[in-house]
Amino acid sequence: MSVWEKLAVSTPLNKTAAVVTGSSRHDMPAGKKIHANHAQSDAPWPTIPVPDDRQDWTGFTYNRATVVGYLGANRKQKGGGRWAIRCACGKYEQRSCRAIREQQAGWCSDCGHNAYLREIYSTAGKPTPNRSAQ
Repeated sequence: MSVWEKLAVSTPLNKTAAVVTGSSRHDMPAGKKIHANHAQSDAPWPTIPVPDDRQDWTGFTYNRATVVGYLGANRKQKGGGRWAIRCACGKYEQRSCRAIREQQAGWCSDCGHNAYLREIYSTAGKPTPNRSAQ
């Protein structure tokens, strides 16, 4: 194969092909996604034993989430630390002790986003009991 043939094969045919095959600044490493407030992973994080002065949330289930282990103390806040949860879809995320205690976000961010999209597209602009008419 000549140099010109190699060049022709390696370059995209048009702008659309270049955008589809090219990488972007939004590419993330496989298996790990960083969302606005928490990390998400396809594999569980290594957990540590729960200290005696903390409440053990391991095994607690709310909505679609199950607490699978203690990740350590929260560096930014005083309190119960960070916990690993497993969503029913199989993704793992981190939650604070407060979020688990108050049962906030009982699913991973992907399932939450899918639920949001289902609500938006199923109502098609019609008011629902949770939304007022605009």
